[in-house]
Amino acid sequence: PLAYPREAAFIRDVMARVFERSAGEFWLFGTDEASASEWFAPIRAAGGKCRAIPPLPYEGYLACVAECAIGMQPIAPENDFSQGKSFGKLLAYLSGQVAVVASNAVDHPMFFRDGESGLLPEHDVEAWATAICHLLDNSDDRCRMAMRGWQDFRERITSQKFALLLDSILRDAAGLPLEQEHRNRLDACLNHSERSPLAPTNPLHVSSVPPGDADGSSHASR
Repeated sequence: PLAYPREAAFIRDVMARVFERSAGEFWLFGTDEASASEWFAPIRAAGGKCRAIPPLPYEGYLACVAECAIGMQPIAPENDFSQGKSFGKLLAYLSGQVAVVASNAVDHPMFFRDGESGLLPEHDVEAWATAICHLLDNSDDRCRMAMRGWQDFRERITSQKFALLLDSILRDAAGLPLEQEHRNRLDACLNHSERSPLAPTNPLHVSSVPPGDADGSSHASR
């Protein structure tokens, strides 16, 4: 988040507070140690380990994110550009079965169910630190939310699900009937009936921005 000063300051304060309570490692994507060392200083002073990860090819980024336990998506409420951020970073977390802590803002509450598929604290350092520490210290809750978020991702917002939903909208607009097989698949999609037996096995980290963006990403691991 280094290129977004408000978000960067907020996350730095949050992680310094986290490491006053819990042990772990914080990863910052899209930068290097020379660029981030000054920014890391308060987090390291609080006892946290920090790692800067230079820009990666997208597949490499996804693989690295999947090693994490917690992914962060902060929104600066006072900044219009921040409020226009995409869901892309969250998709990386969800596809990697990473538990998510995101601002209770913009479109996040439309997807995440607070306490079930992720945590949505208000924009407050103490609230965010409490949420992250809870996940760091409670692996069962962390894995449960990561799995629920991954299942919702698979059932609601994959490219295939989007195509299925869009097809039904376009068919309706064009006055074309739905084939019975298509209708059955659409009903399954809307009812969230599919499930997967997979479970996340992530170690403990935290993240916040994909490579190629101007701002880098963050993680914490125990």
